[in-house]
Amino acid sequence: TVFTPGGNYNGFVVDATPPVSLSTLPSSAAFVNAVPTLSGTANGDLAGLSKVELTLYDQTANLYWDGTQWIAQSISTLPASFGVQTGTVTWTFDASGVTFTSGRRYGVTSKASDSAGNVEAAPVSTAFTFATQAPSAAISKPQPGALTPAYSNNAESARTLTALSGTAADGGANPSGVSEVWVAVASGAASGSWWSDASGAFNVSQAAIFWTSAVPAGFNPWTYNKASLAPALADGNLYTAFTRARDTAGNLQGYVVNP
Repeated sequence: TVFTPGGNYNGFVVDATPPVSLSTLPSSAAFVNAVPTLSGTANGDLAGLSKVELTLYDQTANLYWDGTQWIAQSISTLPASFGVQTGTVTWTFDASGVTFTSGRRYGVTSKASDSAGNVEAAPVSTAFTFATQAPSAAISKPQPGALTPAYSNNAESARTLTALSGTAADGGANPSGVSEVWVAVASGAASGSWWSDASGAFNVSQAAIFWTSAVPAGFNPWTYNKASLAPALADGNLYTAFTRARDTAGNLQGYVVNP
């Protein structure tokens, strides 16, 4: 066909390239304790995006979220929101109304369509685990209660205390695992003077627990063996040890005490 300058003709662009999309939040294989929003990216160039649809799947219970409840009948698609239509755009979905269950794994699949009618050819799924159960931690040494003989670091003592130790674990189905164990040591019956890992002394005065240090990796069992702690323990004084644990999903245990 010969086009004559000044003549009447219609121009058009052929776009046969399927759009692409990806779910990025929560990230793949993540453990989370809250999911207010699902989000990701999509690109529908040349024509530009027309829609992004999501599938939210409970992999543990084999259920799909239909926008108001979990159903087993069929796959349900959910509309994602996005701003501009061209380039790599960010899409979001308000997940604040979704009822997630602790210990279950969930999959998110996004599927994009563009303004030329192309549909994403091979939608990609990402999966995450929802976990709200807090981990547990316990103190093994010092042992609780007024046991005899009392702890002493004198040379003749048969019951010394040179380090704190204990256990920590994350429970429930599909646990995320313990990521931190914290310790605190108070001096005196009123627990108003706290051990400082940084200064190596009982020189922090406050009513609230002063969490002095995170235990190095390896939590079950765990050990806190700061070299300056044992020499700082005075005969005849009452000390109270505290511990608490956090898991990878961000759940934090209420502290436990061993006086």
